[in-house]
Amino acid sequence: MYTKVKEHIVTNQLIKEREKLLLAVSGGADSMAMLDVFSRLKATFTFSFMVVTVDHGLRGKESEADRLFVEQYCEARAIPVIGQTVDVIGYKKQHQVGTQVAAREMRYKVFQDVMKVHDCETLVLAHHADDQVESLVMQLIKSTDPRKLTGMPEVRAFGDKRLIRPFLHVAKEDIYQYLDKQQVPYREDPSNADDHYRRNAIRHHIIPLLKQFNPELLKTTSVLMSHLKEDDDYLTKEAQKRFDQYAEKQSVNREISIDISVVKKEARALQRRLFHLILNYLYDTLPSRLSYKHETAFFSLLQHTDGHRSVDLPDGLVMRQVYHRLMFRFKDQQACETMVNDKASISHQQHGPFTKAIVSEKKDATKDCLYLPYELYDKGMYKIRTRKAGDKIYLPELDGHKKVSRIFIDHKIPQDHREDWPLLVDQHDHVVWVLGLTKPFIQTHVEAKQYVKLTYQKKSF
Repeated sequence: MYTKVKEHIVTNQLIKEREKLLLAVSGGADSMAMLDVFSRLKATFTFSFMVVTVDHGLRGKESEADRLFVEQYCEARAIPVIGQTVDVIGYKKQHQVGTQVAAREMRYKVFQDVMKVHDCETLVLAHHADDQVESLVMQLIKSTDPRKLTGMPEVRAFGDKRLIRPFLHVAKEDIYQYLDKQQVPYREDPSNADDHYRRNAIRHHIIPLLKQFNPELLKTTSVLMSHLKEDDDYLTKEAQKRFDQYAEKQSVNREISIDISVVKKEARALQRRLFHLILNYLYDTLPSRLSYKHETAFFSLLQHTDGHRSVDLPDGLVMRQVYHRLMFRFKDQQACETMVNDKASISHQQHGPFTKAIVSEKKDATKDCLYLPYELYDKGMYKIRTRKAGDKIYLPELDGHKKVSRIFIDHKIPQDHREDWPLLVDQHDHVVWVLGLTKPFIQTHVEAKQYVKLTYQKKSF
């Protein structure tokens, strides 16, 4: 097994020269075998490594003994080691998650913290080939997302660091044989025998039966997941091209809109991935409550180009179809505001929804252009924001006020564009200009030597 792992690391360039590794070691068979292998590899490679071990506090003295076992094993061999204990039960109650999720999140947080403090570049985990098969079966049971069938990646980003799993091609049986041959001690976690955990039940009952049907199960599932990943990587790359081309993004409001007609021209596999790319763009963390039902709702909305319909997604995100467009926007967003007098952008440069330039001569204002005395500009009396409920503007031609919502209706502004339309407001938050739709109404008789010319650029907003 040692030779196999070594050759695999070299062939796939899993370890970089002179990098510092952090090995996650629980004291169980898998991680102790990994620790022994990497201890031997140091004679050949130029890397350095240290060990981290985490006591989840779930088994009292037993889990504490596991941590102490790893610490003492490493200290006896002059291997740098960090041991930490975390409160999984407290975290579970606070965040309303399951025990396994809480343990994983706290464990990985410890890994991140240790890597940052000790300048480790790569985290090394001991997941093996049997773990991959278990993960595949678990996803077949509960998931409708084909991307979940690609298994754990051998290499992936871990924040601004790396994570590698150099044992993914190694069978559990080979690990036990290696430990016996090398006389490496390890500890057994009693909870691994508890079939109340779904993964354990799959490990003890389902996998052995599958291996009876196919003795080469580990090999065939490895090849299957590799092929699925290759296909998914290609489709995701193609979907990303469509996302970059079709999705109209407004990062300030965390909003995306897209033309339904162009999406419908794409293959359904690309449509599905486009939907998930939109969600990944908008959510900081994907909610666990997202399901295939939301994906089904997405496909349903694509079938309509008349009227408007909406579907609530988790955590306040709304998917809304308005005529030929599909818009994703979070509920109850406050009006987005920005000051007009941004000195850094005054010299014929783009700023928000308009360009700005200093001029010495004032001309008549239009729906797309305003001349603001420099003194008023400099005092920061005006700002740009999106609309609020009840917004009105005074229109001289009517000698009265008109609701901004009515102006949008009269100009046939699509529903999904109204929430983001730029308005100029004064120091009292009164609307004085609906950019591109009404002439500015600013009562000033100031004759200035310089003016700031604001020119509305519709496409930039």
